[in-house]
Amino acid sequence: WVRGDGTVYVLDTGNARVRRVTTNGVMSTMFYAKSDPSTALDGGRCLWMKDDETLAYFGNTDRIRQWTPSNGLQTLASGFTELGTFYVGPGGSLVVGDRGGDYVYQVFGDGSRVVIAGNGTTNGGGDGWSALATGFYGPRGVWPVPTGGYFLLLHDGAQLWYVDAANNVH
Repeated sequence: WVRGDGTVYVLDTGNARVRRVTTNGVMSTMFYAKSDPSTALDGGRCLWMKDDETLAYFGNTDRIRQWTPSNGLQTLASGFTELGTFYVGPGGSLVVGDRGGDYVYQVFGDGSRVVIAGNGTTNGGGDGWSALATGFYGPRGVWPVPTGGYFLLLHDGAQLWYVDAANNVH
């Protein structure tokens, strides 16, 4: 994750740490997750850090983990098949690709989630169809666009889709 001022945050899965690298090259550890095996970073993917460093999210294969300085690590949401990447929207909810489940979810601060794209298969729908009626094969990357909606990158087949603000795919 790269903050607006150029500070870089690294999900160091091999050492079970999230690290900060400042623009002058100084690296430090934000938090360490090895003491509790349920909080380790194995299978880690996707990292987001709030600019003031009071909140971080990262994906951990089948769950989204949340870190705050006061509460440490907690599971925000679980039950995914194989998480891809995510982004945090302006309202604080996450948009998450579940590559193994062929779905894209919106995940809220209380851990609840709703499917916003994908029909759970790799078939159906397509250009101009509702994102909920379209089969996406391995949604892995998601990223917002300024006009509303988001880009969706599929791992399998290397396809790039645009989901517009009305939730139709192109």
